[in-house]
Amino acid sequence: MLLALRHDITYPNDLGILNQARRQTEKIIDSLYKNRKHQLDKKPRTYKKKPRKDYLKVAKKRSPSRKERSDAIEKQLQYIKRNLSHIENLVNSGAELTSLNSVTAHRNREVLLTSTGATSVL
Repeated sequence: MLLALRHDITYPNDLGILNQARRQTEKIIDSLYKNRKHQLDKKPRTYKKKPRKDYLKVAKKRSPSRKERSDAIEKQLQYIKRNLSHIENLVNSGAELTSLNSVTAHRNREVLLTSTGATSVL
C-alpha cells in the first residue's frame, strides 16, 4: 500500500511559517509607509537582517534542541508582535493598502485578521 503525501504542507507551529508571517508584515509596513511617507518623520524599525539571521541560525541546523527551537519561535513571535503594532499605528494614522496587488492584499488581510484573533472564512 502506497501513500501519497504532499510535501508543501507544514506544521502549524513551524518556524518557517512564523518567518513567512514576519516577512509579510515587513512588506505591509513598507507599503503603508510609502503612502504616509510625507507625513511621518521616520519609517518604523523592522530590523529585517537580524530576524532573518536569527531564523536561519536555527533553520539550517539538522536537529536543533528543543530550547533552541522554542527560543527561535519566541523571537519570531516578538518580531511579529512588534511589526503588528507598527502596522496598527500606521493604519490609525490614516495609511491604506492601496499600492499592493489583489493577491498580496488578500494575504495582508489574512495577516491582519490573524493578528486580531478574528476567525472567518476568507
